Amino acid sequence: MLVDIKAHLIKSDTAKQTNQFQALQDTLRGKDFEASLQTHLFACMLSPNLTAYVTDTQQHIMEFIAEHPDIFKVPGSVFDNVELKTLLRKLITKPLASIHSHIKTQLITSIVKQTCIIDVMRNLARSTSGMELEASHWNQMAFLIKWQMQKGNEVDAEVDASDLVSRTEGSISGLDSCDGTGTDEIDTDGALNTEDPTDGINDLDDNDSGFGLDGKCTWFNGQKFWNYVDYMLNLLHDTACKSTTSSKDYEKEVGHIMVQIFQDDLTDCPGSRKGLRLTAVVHPPWQSTIQHRLVW
Repeated sequence: MLVDIKAHLIKSDTAKQTNQFQALQDTLRGKDFEASLQTHLFACMLSPNLTAYVTDTQQHIMEFIAEHPDIFKVPGSVFDNVELKTLLRKLITKPLASIHSHIKTQLITSIVKQTCIIDVMRNLARSTSGMELEASHWNQMAFLIKWQMQKGNEVDAEVDASDLVSRTEGSISGLDSCDGTGTDEIDTDGALNTEDPTDGINDLDDNDSGFGLDGKCTWFNGQKFWNYVDYMLNLLHDTACKSTTSSKDYEKEVGHIMVQIFQDDLTDCPGSRKGLRLTAVVHPPWQSTIQHRLVW
């Protein structure tokens, strides 16, 4: 009798676990969850504090979601099951690739139409859930546009890192990279490239690219735009770090460089907002968490 009762309880518990697993799986595969995930991942990719767009980004976002599941509406128990975690990782991969492609398309359109960077950022923010914009968002977007233009206009030409801050008294100098493509196609293959373009950046000098290329420049083809951006972001932060002695000065230096890039872009494409006055922005709690916690 006791054996029968125990067997019944085990069977009942197994059925309950199976039902819970199926319910969680259905939640992750649901259209509502997919839409919410896309929206918040877009906000992650528009965060002005990102230091990389593809290099280990998926892993960091997975860890961030595990720490803040409420923001992404992910049931916390998902992370207790290996199969569900694998499913979530797959669900993150496709929208990230789509977001990268969409942002890149907007960058190219902005360059062709000479659109004001503020308008570009506003258009992108419409893909998020009530995201509030501030100057730091414009600065980051101007940085992306700068290097999209570099790839489009300087094919097969050496890119001097000092061009990052042509009017900031040489804050960045002595490092270089090269862009070698004839096209700059949109990344639509749905797969993220996780190649680390910044490996060995601390050892770069005039005689060594740092990529084992026997002193040749580093080359990025049209399909490696985001790796190129990651490389230049790392270059910027690495150089700012070397030129300052405190974290506060480091942040100021990075901010100073970004502001200069944005102001240069605004001079070329002022749109209808020349002389724009900045006002204090109150971010939604979820956005503040992303901007201040999604850092590595």
